[in-house]
Amino acid sequence: MLRFPRISLLVVIATVLPQVSCDPKDARELWTTVLKKCSNTDILGKNVLYFGPSNTMGAGSVWRHTKNKGYNLRWVASDFHAEGDIVLGQAATCQGTSSVTMKLNANVDLQKVVPTLDASAAADLSSAEQVTVSVNAWRWDLVKEGPFEQAIKAAPADIRDDLKQPDRFVMVKGLTVSGLSAELKFSKGLSAELKAKYSGSVPVGGGLSGSLASDTSLKITSSADFVIAGELGEVLSGGFAAAGRGVIGKTVSEDLSKAPVDRDPPRR
Repeated sequence: MLRFPRISLLVVIATVLPQVSCDPKDARELWTTVLKKCSNTDILGKNVLYFGPSNTMGAGSVWRHTKNKGYNLRWVASDFHAEGDIVLGQAATCQGTSSVTMKLNANVDLQKVVPTLDASAAADLSSAEQVTVSVNAWRWDLVKEGPFEQAIKAAPADIRDDLKQPDRFVMVKGLTVSGLSAELKFSKGLSAELKAKYSGSVPVGGGLSGSLASDTSLKITSSADFVIAGELGEVLSGGFAAAGRGVIGKTVSEDLSKAPVDRDPPRR
């Protein structure tokens, strides 16, 4: 059976609690601050890579370690029909209620804070100056090792050939959050056009809806779950050559807290 060494790939979360006064410098720090309130153990150590909430990059996704020490997404589990080999973990709620607020500026990518926003909504929210992020629950989803190994070895030839290249990693464990919401504040108030547009619940991206919270704020809520972190196991090309050999090798323990991530790189 496969033995999956671990390297934690992160994504971020927040809770639904009395608001915490802080000034995170980026999206990763925002989520890190909230997640620390949801677990007694440190699951966001330096071997965690933040890539922002995603509804596709869960357990079973494949990543390439780049020359600049970052990680680029290569494949997701559905590309080689392995999405059925993921076991959903037991959901846990954060005790109490805690949300974290961050100031927004030109250096903050809002789509790394609020996932899957469509282009129109991202433009509407681009002038927001502050965001408060919350989440209701979280869980770990796991790759079922045996069936997943079989799916890798039976993948289309182009995927198998790609997985045999150096520096490929499989996310074997994904940290998933549910009940995500974000309230965005505009110090100068909302235009009449935006107030009219968001007077009811409006779809703003995959599983997301937006609505007017006040004359100076909009609230984004999610009906979908999002992966925010994960653990990676290195792919061993030799594991494809002989029956009974594992495909996953050693654990990577380097500091990933500053590693760049490309969620949508070219495949070739």
